[in-house]
Amino acid sequence: MNKEKKQSWIKKLYTSPNRRTFSISVTVILFIMIFMGCICYELLQNREAVIQAYEDNQEDYLQLLAYNIQSVQKSGKDAEVLAFLQEQTVSSGERFLVYTRDSEVLWAKNENTTNTLGKYAEITEFWKMIREQDVVVDTVRWTVGQEECTISVVSDTDSILERTFTIKHGYYIVIATGLVSVVLLGLLIALLESWNKAEKNLKGTKKELDKRNRKLEKVTSNAGNMGFEKALDDEMAKNIYVQNQYNSSHEFYDNNFLRIMLQKSDDEALKPIHYMFIHLDMMDRYYSRQEIFHFMRKIRSRLHQNEIMGEVKKGFFVILLYRLDEQQAKDRADEIYRYCIRKSENAYRSIRYDLIDVGIKKPMDVYDAYTRKQEEV
Repeated sequence: MNKEKKQSWIKKLYTSPNRRTFSISVTVILFIMIFMGCICYELLQNREAVIQAYEDNQEDYLQLLAYNIQSVQKSGKDAEVLAFLQEQTVSSGERFLVYTRDSEVLWAKNENTTNTLGKYAEITEFWKMIREQDVVVDTVRWTVGQEECTISVVSDTDSILERTFTIKHGYYIVIATGLVSVVLLGLLIALLESWNKAEKNLKGTKKELDKRNRKLEKVTSNAGNMGFEKALDDEMAKNIYVQNQYNSSHEFYDNNFLRIMLQKSDDEALKPIHYMFIHLDMMDRYYSRQEIFHFMRKIRSRLHQNEIMGEVKKGFFVILLYRLDEQQAKDRADEIYRYCIRKSENAYRSIRYDLIDVGIKKPMDVYDAYTRKQEEV
């Protein structure tokens, strides 16, 4: 993860609008940190346990080797001890033996190495040089007369860990832990994305609902201001289309919002209510939704303020006609239908409509009954 992506992720984490999101994020990160800490501690403990087990094994070996060397020393000649070490022991760059008497290194690794020790033949300098390396040293001591003798085994730490597969084991654990951490972080980021998107959608839906509620209130208000009161005479009612003003702000409502609006339409101030369902039969020609909307926008542009258009499904639209009696609704539906035919330019082989009078029933029940029947057909 580069620096820019990391900053973006951190910003997204701390600017989340949901406190629960932040809490879960912190919990997951803390869990990963604790998990990684436990893994590191376990690897260190395992490393120490492997080295300790190796040292215990080497100590047993040195005890036996020291007993054999003491048997050879009975002659009192170090040359015989060195010959014994040369013939009976195996040394390498990863593991070798060191034999000392008092302050002198008499044997280190092999005969060639011993002959080239130079200043390191002095025991203090030798061990100083050895300790500077990453090695494990095990030693057994005994005395011969007034002199102290030691036999030591020097082992390379990395070689010990490699021979016991400890390093490889650690790699596997680190890789597995890294993959788990990446998966958890990926899930966390996906969760944050999902919640942020849901939050935005919720805000957008609330905003759209508020907007459409205001529009519905406007329709209700217009119905009372456009001469639909019961007290007005028939002549004024017949002039409804002249009094209504063209309104280009209408939008295509989807089926969900149509249902919401119909739930709010059970108001005597909006009745009578009629539904004009328009069916576009595409026959053997496929039309995209964009093409259909392009055509229906022409129809939408002719709607009045007391008329609302929505899409039930592809090729199936409805126009809600508020505050029109039966004859007015029939005349208005015929007018819209003629306009549909004229503007279709033979694009659709068949355009038909059904005019449904809500009457005294609930607007939602009438709408559901008709659309359900169309689905069955």
